[in-house]
Amino acid sequence: MDRANWVVKVLDDSHNKSIEYKNRNWLLQNVEKLNIHACVEDCEANVFKIAEYWKDEATILIQEGEPVKSKADFHPGKEALLIGKPKELFDGYLVYVYYPKE
Repeated sequence: MDRANWVVKVLDDSHNKSIEYKNRNWLLQNVEKLNIHACVEDCEANVFKIAEYWKDEATILIQEGEPVKSKADFHPGKEALLIGKPKELFDGYLVYVYYPKE
């Protein structure tokens, strides 16, 4: 299994359901290009984690397969991918999945 599919599988397994199709496609196309990784133990995000990462200009937030340009464009009722550069890690990104409250 290549890394892109492994990252998607980790996100799928984190909530026992598949991430949305457009977000999945975006991720599959960008894992290698952006050096994106997933942490099995911590791959879910909430609005607080999104707000914390949003301060860093390297953060990417994806909803419906498209980057969210501003805080006002983030829709808390839709799934999102939070791609951020952890301060204590490597040269690359970690991805987290945000699921709206059900």
